[in-house]
Amino acid sequence: MRQLEADRRHWDKRLNMLAEELVREPARIEATYEVKAVRVEPVGIVYQKRRETPSRKWRGEG
Repeated sequence: MRQLEADRRHWDKRLNMLAEELVREPARIEATYEVKAVRVEPVGIVYQKRRETPSRKWRGEG
């Protein structure tokens, strides 16, 4: 009988806590997805080939 009373008290407390959590938790969970730091990391190297000018091609240089 004492166990049933203890369970009942626990569930009364828990129901009150759930009402508070319904208000508080969505904002807390959303805050965990907030971007805290921005990082820029290199992902490769780009090479630029020099364009030939028409005068070089015409003279046979290059």
